[in-house]
Amino acid sequence: MKLIILFGLFATWASTYGLVYSQVLNQHDIDFQRFDNSQGVALGSSMASEHPWGSYNQWQCFKIKDVSFDCAYYDYGTLVPSIRVATGSEIFLFDTYVENRLDCRATLSVWRDLSARGNELCIFGAHMPDVDLDADEDKPMTLWYIRRVKGMSGYWDLFESSPEYSD
Repeated sequence: MKLIILFGLFATWASTYGLVYSQVLNQHDIDFQRFDNSQGVALGSSMASEHPWGSYNQWQCFKIKDVSFDCAYYDYGTLVPSIRVATGSEIFLFDTYVENRLDCRATLSVWRDLSARGNELCIFGAHMPDVDLDADEDKPMTLWYIRRVKGMSGYWDLFESSPEYSD
């Protein structure tokens, strides 16, 4: 019983200080997030905007059973690789930028391969708060832009020359 209480206290302490329990992420990933955030916001409005805002990339890990992959339709029929995560309380939409002109089907194939082993998928992305989304299934929805995806089989990084690389 004492061990369960100690574990509960540790989990509470860890979440308070931003530590993430994950079978997929390692110290390199946490260090990468710190470095990326030290470079400034990933998404943001113009400083001249009436209501300036900024959003930093962050790792979020989800159970594979809550994750689905699809191509989102953007302007003029452009297909964009997208990940939809439906948790018990919220729906997360993770898209790539239209401007990146990624091959949707090929990118989804890589993401599916990354998620094929293991029970979770981790996504490194920034929240886009300026987008109004309708609630789906009576749950709030948020839009995020993907920079990295990590599963038990390795990484996918938007800015890497190769669409997939391993540790």
